[in-house]
Amino acid sequence: MEEVGAGYTFFWSGQSKAERRGAGVAFAIWNNIVGRLPCLPQGINNRLMSLRLPLQGDKFTTNISAYVPPMTSSDAAKAKFYEDLPTWAFRLSPPEQTSCEIAALYSNGCGRCRTPG
Repeated sequence: MEEVGAGYTFFWSGQSKAERRGAGVAFAIWNNIVGRLPCLPQGINNRLMSLRLPLQGDKFTTNISAYVPPMTSSDAAKAKFYEDLPTWAFRLSPPEQTSCEIAALYSNGCGRCRTPG
């Protein structure tokens, strides 16, 4: 989903408006940058979203926004998320790129993980 407001474009991936309770991730990007991006953010599922950004030359970095299942989620849901995360990070981070950065929102705060490319 894409919404524009306050000088930003919000790219959101998650449940429909009627179901919005449990999960969703987003990127907020300045409007003057959105038109220059070679790739727009891509929703992977209701907890993961990626954005591939160009660096100098032919190098890229992939940013992955992740909403980690809260403590109240089932053990199966939490296990599935953590099992899937490395697979998605690998798929979204081709070997020719410089780095992949994952920003995760935990129910008790934020975390960050950088992987060299």
